[in-house]
Amino acid sequence: MFVVPLVLLAFATTGCQEALRPVAAALQANEPIKASSMLDALRSQCSAYGSFHEFAGAASELTGNFRMAADELERALTLDRQLSNDPTVFLWFARALLETRQSARLTKFLSALHSPPSPPVLFSLAMLFARHGDYRQAIHYFQQIPPQLADDAVYFNIGLAYSRLRQFEEARKCYFEAIDKQSAHVEAYFRVGLDFAASGDLRKAVPWLLRARELAPERADIAYALTEQLLILQYVDTAEQISSKALAANPQNPLLRAARGDVLLARGKIPEAVESYQSALTLAPKLPGALLGLARVASTHGNTAEASQKLQEVLSIDPENPVVNAELGSIEVEAANWTDAYRHLAKAWSSDRSNLTVALHLARSLQHLNRAADALQVLQPLATALRDSPTFHSELAQIYGQLHRTAEAQAERGEAANLQANGQHSLHFEDPTTYVH
Repeated sequence: MFVVPLVLLAFATTGCQEALRPVAAALQANEPIKASSMLDALRSQCSAYGSFHEFAGAASELTGNFRMAADELERALTLDRQLSNDPTVFLWFARALLETRQSARLTKFLSALHSPPSPPVLFSLAMLFARHGDYRQAIHYFQQIPPQLADDAVYFNIGLAYSRLRQFEEARKCYFEAIDKQSAHVEAYFRVGLDFAASGDLRKAVPWLLRARELAPERADIAYALTEQLLILQYVDTAEQISSKALAANPQNPLLRAARGDVLLARGKIPEAVESYQSALTLAPKLPGALLGLARVASTHGNTAEASQKLQEVLSIDPENPVVNAELGSIEVEAANWTDAYRHLAKAWSSDRSNLTVALHLARSLQHLNRAADALQVLQPLATALRDSPTFHSELAQIYGQLHRTAEAQAERGEAANLQANGQHSLHFEDPTTYVH
């Protein structure tokens, strides 16, 4: 809920000063419709003053009319330049513009300011950009805060913006700065672990998640993420220890019950896993992790229709979930539904590149859609990571064949045959990192 500050700007020393006091009181009481009605009656008398448009903008924001709010607040700032120094009015204006997708208008306004906003305003402004998905602008305004005044929150949020842009190395530098300023910064440790996992470096992810777990043993989301990474690395005993201890401390947590189901599924205890997933869904009927677990159970029984139904149910809740898109895409590959396979696999690969099987399936779907050049672009950057995989070289051979690059196709077929002859079987790719909710 938008809150009008208790201290409002002084009114112009005219008859409007007294006339606008009831408007201020209505806004403070969160009665924007009443305030708007009073402002309409005063418009001809007081519209020449910035404070009138300030209140009109506040009333519009409170009723969700951000476009009108932006116009009113810009008028207020134009009439009374002192309002530019007021963080509340300034941020009202910024929020209204971002809510109405007028970031260019906001950028133009900011560039025309005679002096930069204060560090607290810069922080709030950057957070507004981040909440609206403009992470580059968020980074820009975070970085305008002088280094000597930047605290751990500044560096952590810069890191988070870089993470959203998948610039993980830059993100880690910022998280390390946050940890330097606050050695027990749980979220920074947690985020470093998640970013290592998202970039496919699972062994580096675990120590950071372990540290986050040490600092916040009560956090179910950290225990869940740690359990999932350990399972991917096949450290099932350690995963069971972590999840069991967390669940014992918080037996009614649905996320931890889903984690327990994943451990049981990894041990092949399917009935017990199903029971754990269902108990999680009793507590949280739309928990993606539990639905995903039941989809995997269905897949182990060869019931792809049920698995697809469960996965689609997750996507109805969380359309961008990379793990679910990856698994649904793999099912579509098996069914040779190449258009649907591509749609899900492309979404999964764009947001999480920790599972190279997704890339292989994505390249295969692109081949079948007669997009061999695009398939090659997917696989070429993975040449080092997959150099010992006959499957990888066989896929490349097919792609080069489609592109009529005969010599390269022959070389890749030879490499695949050589690896197989020397006992190199197709690389075993683990399930992708389970999405943390």
